[in-house]
Amino acid sequence: MKLKGILAAAVFLAFAAGPLAEANAVTINHLGNFGDNDDLASVNIALSGLGKPATNYLGKQDCDNDLCSSTTPDDGGDLNSDLFSIDVTLLKEDEEAIGGTWTFDGFTDGDLTWFVQYFTVKAGSGFALYEIIEPISSGTIAWDTSDLDNKGLSHISWFGFSEDEPTTEVSEPGILALLGAGLLAIGALHRRRVA
Repeated sequence: MKLKGILAAAVFLAFAAGPLAEANAVTINHLGNFGDNDDLASVNIALSGLGKPATNYLGKQDCDNDLCSSTTPDDGGDLNSDLFSIDVTLLKEDEEAIGGTWTFDGFTDGDLTWFVQYFTVKAGSGFALYEIIEPISSGTIAWDTSDLDNKGLSHISWFGFSEDEPTTEVSEPGILALLGAGLLAIGALHRRRVA
């Protein structure tokens, strides 16, 4: 009887763990404010000073009050800036953007997937540098200029890396089938020993 209870609990946990594992929140770390332009060289110097590895420039969106867009889709970044968008949801009295969300639509080229690991919020004469603790291959992130004294947003730039995806993936149903087969085998071995 104990074995049936253990098997039932294992099956329940296997089914419950799938959806819960996908509900992880994105954690953002403010790495600091820097009084310079947020080009790739400046960001890599800042990262080096923090003991972090160099990164790649992915793209940028400029903002004029609540209107944000890429000045040119191919602005020298590794990705087309049109893969990013900024939504302004908070304005100062003078209509300057000070908060909202940004979205990365994601980009995969064959087995190569791009990830956003850092982003900068440029306002006034400096920029705030943020790290996404678990880099994202797509998603929406909240931003604001509170770390820059709520100055109006100039632009947001994104930095990250590309990575080859594994060629063999086992889907969740496949994992559950393997788990079920293993549990049945354990149950069968236990039954033989008892008999």
